Amino acid sequence: MNLPDLIRASLMPPATPNGFLVPGVALYGDSIMANGIAPRLQAVGVAVNDLSQSGDSAANAWRRFAYDLRTMQTVVLQHGTNDLSAGRDPLPYLRRMATRAITEGRRVVLIGITHRELRCAYSWIRANDDIGQLATELKCTHAGWNGVAYSSDDLIHPDAAMADRLVARLVEALSQA
Repeated sequence: MNLPDLIRASLMPPATPNGFLVPGVALYGDSIMANGIAPRLQAVGVAVNDLSQSGDSAANAWRRFAYDLRTMQTVVLQHGTNDLSAGRDPLPYLRRMATRAITEGRRVVLIGITHRELRCAYSWIRANDDIGQLATELKCTHAGWNGVAYSSDDLIHPDAAMADRLVARLVEALSQA
């Protein structure tokens, strides 16, 4: 983590349980999450607070995470693609967000990165292994989106069939959380 992020982390308010644990999920992610996952979850009866943003990175999400109002009992973290594309490791930021959510009394589901090789120093294969290990270490659920068959119209974002498969995997993980 760079110096400005370390300074920002030291200035953030401490994480404390706030007593608001509404059944449902708060989604954090990039365009993979923001392009239709929330409506598909809602269609199968899951209450959703969609905080995902196209173009978001784990580093950017972490910068606002402590200040977001979360009421859902489960936090879903899906970041990494934009971090990897910029040659950054998403793990320190995912760890901080997951730890904060756990301290707030929430369940955490780590997603992993959808299957494709990114041309960068920190490959998605290593990132997915690390995200899975982080989930184990923090006793979180790992949805393992890297195992979902990849299909895309633009070679970046999931097409409708893949989005349905991603939601099915997430719903399966949520039932275990």
